[in-house]
Amino acid sequence: MNSLRFLFHTAIPGRLTIAAIAAALVVTCLGNRSYAQFSPKNAVESFGDSPVDAIAVRIKADVTRMKSDTPSVPVVPPSTKPQPPNGTESVSKKSNSKPPTAARVKAVEANAQKCQTADEALVLFKIFLTTAGLTAEEKEQGQSRMEYWEQASIDQMVRVGTKWMSKNEADGLKKEADTLVSEALEMLNVDDFVGANAKLERAGKIYPEHLESIFLLAVGAFLNRDFKAAEARFKECLQRAPENVSLLNNVAVCEVQTKRYTPAVNHWAKAAAIDLENRAVAQNLGQFISDANLKRLGTVDKKTMSDASDVYQKMITKDPGNRSNTSRGYVLSRLLRPKGSESPVEESRVVGNGTGFVVAPGFILTNRHVVDDADSLVIQDPARSDRILAAKVVAVSKDLDVALVECRDLKAAPLSLNSVPVGRGTEVMALGFPIATVVGKGLKATRGIVTGLPSEETDRMMILDVQVNPGNSGGPLCDRTGSVVGIIAAKTFTAAFVQSYGLAIPMKDVMPFLKQNLREFTPVAPETKTVEWTDVDAKVSPSTVMIIIQKKR
Repeated sequence: MNSLRFLFHTAIPGRLTIAAIAAALVVTCLGNRSYAQFSPKNAVESFGDSPVDAIAVRIKADVTRMKSDTPSVPVVPPSTKPQPPNGTESVSKKSNSKPPTAARVKAVEANAQKCQTADEALVLFKIFLTTAGLTAEEKEQGQSRMEYWEQASIDQMVRVGTKWMSKNEADGLKKEADTLVSEALEMLNVDDFVGANAKLERAGKIYPEHLESIFLLAVGAFLNRDFKAAEARFKECLQRAPENVSLLNNVAVCEVQTKRYTPAVNHWAKAAAIDLENRAVAQNLGQFISDANLKRLGTVDKKTMSDASDVYQKMITKDPGNRSNTSRGYVLSRLLRPKGSESPVEESRVVGNGTGFVVAPGFILTNRHVVDDADSLVIQDPARSDRILAAKVVAVSKDLDVALVECRDLKAAPLSLNSVPVGRGTEVMALGFPIATVVGKGLKATRGIVTGLPSEETDRMMILDVQVNPGNSGGPLCDRTGSVVGIIAAKTFTAAFVQSYGLAIPMKDVMPFLKQNLREFTPVAPETKTVEWTDVDAKVSPSTVMIIIQKKR
């Protein structure tokens, strides 16, 4: 099923409604590139290369597979307070005895309640407690709430809608919602739209984070020409994924149908700013400009027209192949995940972490991309994992992916730096804090060799067969003497039968940046004696730190 195209008409036949809604979820599951079209000019039904029967067969196969793959999970009604798995007490009486009364602590708690996981909420309070000028009351209440969220983090609490529960409970609710969506698709195949709608509504109530069910309800409302209801559903999804281009596009299409042209163009402009090559957005902007010029839309103010034209021109300049075909009409986008994301579309308030290492007393070197968009950041003290230290970015390089972070309370010793070019075949070790949600939050070490020397094709970075992952960025790459020879910056993509490689910036390229931004900087001289890798780890790990970041929203 390479392509699915559906024409939505002024008179909506029931069979077309069913097929289009079914296709919307099938396309989401399969990851195909597809658009659904709305064309009031065209009165001819077209199912392209995908007849309804073929879609129904695929849906039924998927439903059968899901039923066989999904074990029966008892669903426990969620509590309004965090409750751990197996019914054990989740928080101490001290940390849960009184709600915060101090204004700033209440504000942090309000943000914590909006996080998706207790881990994220915990980081908010760790960051808050490093704020200068806290009163004794704020410190006491902040510490109490941090202890509460520490226990909730240990219990792996997550938020579903407005309620907190264990991850096991949340997984059970999601599986129940998945089953309801599958049943809804079966009902759509026999034209039972009312029954399918009820199933989707129930799925959304059981698991409010189930975007696919809400998205399908929005598509159904659109097909029945209830554009206001469709817009409300798409916006409900958009609240959880504010940067999702597909949702921004679909909201804009609904707004055009209700003659609210300025907000529609604003939504398309935001979508284009995120993805300038998006085909659906370019198609719709061109269609809008054409309809306005041909007086099909009534009165459109000059600024809105100018804004639409500016954005459209940028898009087709970037990719001339995306010129709008005004015979197609407006198009709805399928529910896409953000680029590079392998998890359901959600926006996290606390984004995650990177790695850094000490190069001078109180100063840490990391990657620029780790701290680029951070609202704030803190350092986890390598000597005490429960201690969080305030930090700030003091310099970033325009030419290299490196940045300098200052943390005056950090007592770790600077590492020795080796600016001598590293030869191909040299054994190296990378240290860092990769994918903490998968392999834990502790420091990890991986070893390998330098397989390729810096070149223009690799942006002057070394190629490594060392395994690195998100979270390793900014970490030290060490040789057998325990000296840092590079800074981990990226990894190559993994294609079929092709191993991914790590990439590291040579330390010799970083030295000018350090000398320029650190007064009287004298790097610790590199060692000359090789040692065991366990000794390298013992030397480097006390000065390798986790950088915890909160990004702009």
